[in-house]
Amino acid sequence: MSAFVELLRKSNLDYSVCRKPFKVGSRSDDIIFASFIDIKTKKLQLIACLDKPDSVTIWSTSLDERAFQLNARLLDITELGETMTFLSERINESDFTLAKSASTNSDDQYEVSQVNVTFTHPKNKQSITLQLYEHIDENEKALFLSKILLHVCKRNEQLTSEVKTQQLRIKELSTKTQRAQSRLSGGNRSFDGNKSLDSNGQKGNINNVSERTQMSLINPTLKRRKAASGSLMSITSVPNTKQIQYDRQLRLWGDHGQKALESGRVCLIGANALGTEILKALVLPGLGSFTIIDHQLVTLADCGSNFFVHPSMIDQPRARVTCELLSQLNPDVHGAYIDKPSIDDLLKQNTFDFSPFNVVITANLSFNTLSILASHLWTLKTPLLIARSYGFIGMIRLQVYEHYVIEAHPDDTIPDLRLDRPLPELINHCNSIDFDLLTREEHLHLPSLIILYKTLQLWQKQYNRTDLPRTRAEKEEFKKILEQLSHHSAYDTQDQNKSLENFEEAKRTIPSRLVSTNLPLTMKNLFQDQSCLELTDQSHIFWFIIHALKQFIENEGQGLLPVRGEVPDMITNTNSYVKLVEIYQKQAKKDCEIVYNYLNDLLEKYRCPSNGCMNLHHLVQIYCKNAAFLQVLRTSALKKQDDFKPEETDSNLSWYIGLQFCDLFYEKYNRYPGEHLSDDEQFRTDFDDLKRIHKQRSIETCTHENIQSTLEELCRYGASEIHSIAAFIGGCCAQEAIKLITHQYVPMNNTLIYNGIEQSISVFKL
Repeated sequence: MSAFVELLRKSNLDYSVCRKPFKVGSRSDDIIFASFIDIKTKKLQLIACLDKPDSVTIWSTSLDERAFQLNARLLDITELGETMTFLSERINESDFTLAKSASTNSDDQYEVSQVNVTFTHPKNKQSITLQLYEHIDENEKALFLSKILLHVCKRNEQLTSEVKTQQLRIKELSTKTQRAQSRLSGGNRSFDGNKSLDSNGQKGNINNVSERTQMSLINPTLKRRKAASGSLMSITSVPNTKQIQYDRQLRLWGDHGQKALESGRVCLIGANALGTEILKALVLPGLGSFTIIDHQLVTLADCGSNFFVHPSMIDQPRARVTCELLSQLNPDVHGAYIDKPSIDDLLKQNTFDFSPFNVVITANLSFNTLSILASHLWTLKTPLLIARSYGFIGMIRLQVYEHYVIEAHPDDTIPDLRLDRPLPELINHCNSIDFDLLTREEHLHLPSLIILYKTLQLWQKQYNRTDLPRTRAEKEEFKKILEQLSHHSAYDTQDQNKSLENFEEAKRTIPSRLVSTNLPLTMKNLFQDQSCLELTDQSHIFWFIIHALKQFIENEGQGLLPVRGEVPDMITNTNSYVKLVEIYQKQAKKDCEIVYNYLNDLLEKYRCPSNGCMNLHHLVQIYCKNAAFLQVLRTSALKKQDDFKPEETDSNLSWYIGLQFCDLFYEKYNRYPGEHLSDDEQFRTDFDDLKRIHKQRSIETCTHENIQSTLEELCRYGASEIHSIAAFIGGCCAQEAIKLITHQYVPMNNTLIYNGIEQSISVFKL
């Protein structure tokens, strides 16, 4: 292999090499054609050289980064393919010009020429220049160039399948954006969600386009995308590399959640199978950085359960080995490790600072060390996740002094429409609509929200009420009035038996639309929290915003939270829907500005203008949008076994109690029961010792009927790590860590037990 290929391999560059025989006159050599991506310069390099140890480059070119949007390797493969096709099709000399500068080598054996070959596109006159450094005869130049571009064509064929795959990926990612744009682009919304009506009333599929957007090095001019009806549409921005790589998770926690994750720092104590599975599930989504603390060496037992070690790594530092392999999963994640001293020595010396970490995770850490660490982290107010894999049993325990849930993402939410206390602009908009003057099309596309408001007005007037219908009889009367409104003089005889989907939708959504607007109990508790009532310059920004929301509710909000600004989808035309969205979003923006002003006054009062927040206005918007679901989670500190008095009676709790007795066994014998067994007699001895510990330390509320069988099963496990259990617990623990880092979704409170025998999960608050 040539020195050039060795150089590529050592440089760890993404490359492909093709060897071709080449003959010029009496000479016959193998030519290596290589194409690779230089990550540092962000250029595609195409190089041809002789396959010899003393090889010199006889031809090279580089294509600058232009629109690296489709490929995660910083290369637009569509653009590259079009460029290569263009070059291969224009090989005759009439399509390119040569500019030669000659020099003689040191041995005077042959002349080395530098040739600039310029290709010019016949239509748009765009050009691209290649440089050739070669030592062949001038008459053979065209043949030599043909050989080079033959490789270009081969490379283009390899890219074809990749281009198609990427195009399907981009189409899937942009479908959602296209649908959103079609809603705002005007025209009527039909009852078929896949079809839209253009300005001429013709149906067209909003997802199909007659011409795909293209970009090329040869022709960088973008072509505007045409809709099926022939009208021009704005070009949807192509997702960038990270949007493609992290597409699925961005749908869960959004761009701001991803940024929080990418700035997150995690400390893992214990690089065993469970620990590496936890980090794997954090590194792949794009965690900012991690630090592994583990003083153990790789053993043969690790190779049987940990996929991130190999028998060739035995007796090497486990922290270093796993850190290097985990870092390869995602180059954007920074990994570090500490293999000396041990975690016990670090805690004794008190030389390691845990405060910079968003969360500290332990994997199968002994209880003595764990209790010291938990007490230290409780003082620092740093969250602690305790993970454990013990045979077929898995356990996760969360200890957090105070955690703020900003975006809870509840499964079922009632839209914030406030028909019982309608917005002034909504009242004016609804009053401007006269049912008697509506045309047939206007009546067909009337939003169900307006239908409900009009019906509510008539119902309140008829029964002299100011509230909402509560009882079943009242709702039946409400539906009768709604049914009367569905009849319209504009319908002919054939229309009388047809179902009006917008009115049917209004009936169907009565339970979720006609609800009282109240202040949630969770917010009332937050307003009465001591941290909200007694702000200081050391208070978290969460409590400043909560206090600002409290001031808003007591004044402009009139007892209600800021408007959420969201309108659920409904059967109507685009203009009517957009009008409703504008009404609610306008009020939401107004409420947000008021809360923002209150917040600024509070920050100035306590002399902390920014309080460490870069974009305070955007943060207030998130809080106002999720105000109804804000929560604070405070778990209990990790207790000693003597203080443990659970109130739960679930059968899976016996496994948690049994694990505590195994920890007591470890304190006494420096090993777990059933570990390092020599014979069956040793197992019986360990089991008897474990039962003796249970009898000495048993608590009245912990004496489950199956505790004896639980202890025997745990003794059989011998503290072994089963990879399937470790992988499951690792994934669950990583999810809890992401919740803590992003402040999205509600973490568990506070102990999870996984029973791999019965495939069951129980969560306890201990």
